Amino acid sequence: MKRFEAIPINAIGTIDEGKYGLKPMTFEEIEADRIQASIDAKNTVINAIISDIKKLEAKITTRRLREAVMTSDGKAWLEKIDVEIAAKRLELDKAMGQP
Repeated sequence: MKRFEAIPINAIGTIDEGKYGLKPMTFEEIEADRIQASIDAKNTVINAIISDIKKLEAKITTRRLREAVMTSDGKAWLEKIDVEIAAKRLELDKAMGQP
C-alpha cells in the first residue's frame, strides 16, 4: 500500500504545476495573505472587547438600577461597572487605532 506520492520537481526547481495544480505564490499574494491575517487578528481582538462590553452592560438590569438608587452598596457597584465599561471602550478605541 502506497501512502505517499512523490511530487515531481521540474527543471527550475518548482513544483510541477500540471498534475498537482500547485504554483508558487507571488510576492503580492504573500503580502495579501499577511495583511489579511493581520486584519483577522485585529478583528478577533475588537470582537472580544465588544463582547466584554456587552456582558458588562447586560449586568445593569432594572433591579440593579433600583438597588443603586436605594443603597450605597448598589451605587458603588454601578459605579464600578461604569468604570469597567469606560476602560473597555478605551481599549476598543486603541484596538481600532483611534486616539
